[in-house]
Amino acid sequence: MQVFRHVNSVFASNTYLIADISSADVYAIDPGSDSEAILEWLTTEGKTLAAILLTHAHHDHIYGINELIKCFPTAKIHVTEKMINGLLSARENMSEYLQNPWTICAPYLDNLEVLVESSSLVFWNRIRVNILHTPGHTEDSITYQIANYVFSGDSLIPGLRIVYRKKSGGDALKSIASIKRIQDSFSGESILLPGHGRECTLTEAARLTEFRPLISHAGFGIV
Repeated sequence: MQVFRHVNSVFASNTYLIADISSADVYAIDPGSDSEAILEWLTTEGKTLAAILLTHAHHDHIYGINELIKCFPTAKIHVTEKMINGLLSARENMSEYLQNPWTICAPYLDNLEVLVESSSLVFWNRIRVNILHTPGHTEDSITYQIANYVFSGDSLIPGLRIVYRKKSGGDALKSIASIKRIQDSFSGESILLPGHGRECTLTEAARLTEFRPLISHAGFGIV
């Protein structure tokens, strides 16, 4: 299994592609504004988008959904029940306040598959995806563990003790509790892949005191 990261042009959010040499199926986590970069990568590598997984439904993590499903109409979109409100409302996903308000195209609602913590999600019939509800940044936020990788979205960003926005339903106490839950649930040597910024181990994330946003770049780099 390999994980590739792209830094999007809107708010420098991270999109991750999860691939395997033995399969054409690829899974995307949080497809942001640069859907053309994802499509170019898939074409170049001869891969197919099997599914999209969201960590939460803020615009900078979902902007690319419509374009990707247009090109891969059978791809599933894995969400929690509460994320659906963000997909349907530009106010809920915060894109209303930008020049590019966004909602999901109505036909693509048929692609949604709702997740809960006990959901059985497996990649390539062999790698289990573990799901943690980690509210705080938003009420709908979740974290994924896939092999030795932890995809925390904006629930845990190295260097930020609290990652919430009151305006979009965030909660400081829930954020603190979710950060602790992530750190307590997985090995310190697990590789944390956050919604913004660089990867590090969970042990390193706990030690960091500063957060420096990564400068956006056009291509994918292997993690």
